[in-house]
Amino acid sequence: ASGLGETRRRELEIPASAVVLLSVRALRPLMGHHYVLEAFALLAREPQFRDVVLALKRYLPSPDGYEDRLRARVDELGLASRVFWLSDARSEDMPVEYSLAEVVINYPEQDGFPVTLFEAAACRRPIVSSDLPAYRGMVDEEAVWLAPPANPERLAETLRACLSAGVVENETRLMRAEQFARERGDHVVHALDVLHIERGVDIDSRGQAFLDVRPTASVARSGGVRGR
Repeated sequence: ASGLGETRRRELEIPASAVVLLSVRALRPLMGHHYVLEAFALLAREPQFRDVVLALKRYLPSPDGYEDRLRARVDELGLASRVFWLSDARSEDMPVEYSLAEVVINYPEQDGFPVTLFEAAACRRPIVSSDLPAYRGMVDEEAVWLAPPANPERLAETLRACLSAGVVENETRLMRAEQFARERGDHVVHALDVLHIERGVDIDSRGQAFLDVRPTASVARSGGVRGR
């Protein structure tokens, strides 16, 4: 992690040796955090991933008790010491949130604009994402680790591949992702603006955050997943 990320880790009491998987989408069922948790549980059983931890962001929590169910499942799985809960952050703090992670997970069952992917790419974090039709042509499929949605076993396989990849492969993907983010980022933000103006669709802090992330892409430059 970068200096900013290391500071954030200390605040959250995440061990310095930990490899952090960060799931940043809204804390709602459609965003697939329950699948992420089950995939993480599969990885957590394997000795080579004993240092891997999961961070879930409490962003726009669902009012239907979803967080409580997730927390109960964490306890059932015996993973309370390896799952960390991040409070929501201001848009200008998003680069710091990304910089504490080795891998960013984006795993919704349905989605529109994949702003999270552009933010993570701008911060040069490896990305594991659900493979959704809505993303086709909007993201570089050679830059992102893709898994079919709603499938924790396949997500675990993809996370395993990402965490096990060498520095060269991850750096190649990071470079492609960052280039794609720079080339397409303005297009995505413009599209969000059009939706807001013409259709009255609210742009939440996830969309605005990308505007703040782009100038700070150097905040978290690494040569691949830490520890690999």
